[in-house]
Formats: sequence, structure tokens, C-alpha cells
Amino acid sequence: MARKLFYCTVRDGTKTGFLLGPFSSLEQGETSVPLARRLALAVDPWAAFYTFGVASLPAMVEVRMRFDIDSVATIAHSKIQSYHHA
Repeated sequence: MARKLFYCTVRDGTKTGFLLGPFSSLEQGETSVPLARRLALAVDPWAAFYTFGVASLPAMVEVRMRFDIDSVATIAHSKIQSYHHA
């Protein structure tokens, strides 16, 4: 059986997107769902109405992620700056 990797996902109706990952275990993916939700809300206020979860795919499948480490850092930095200027 092929090795599986896990990803935080978002669903809006029939559309599904991959937000964060890959993670080597289901538990790591589930632990990261709150972060994925916060990141999605930071860039799309409609994300409050989306469904978030975890999906697995065989390790050989290439996935395009919505957030990479650079975008996470940029979002975090902008949130920190907005708190300091509020």
C-alpha cells in the first residue's frame, strides 16, 4: 500500500481546496485545522461559512497548496502590525 500524506482542506459547496500540509499523520493534520481556518479567514471573510477538515492522498500525488510558509509569515506579520496600530 502506498504511503499517505495528510492535508488540511477547505470545502465550499462542491469546491475543495488544500490549505496546509503535507503532514505525516492524521493527528498532525487535525491539529493544524484551527490554523488553516484562521489563515483562510485572514484572506477571505467568507471562510467563516466554509467547512474545514483533513484529507489524505498517496504520497506520490503532487498537491498545490493555498498557503506556503512565506504566505503564512506574511499573514502573521500583517495581523501583528494591525494589532499594534489599532
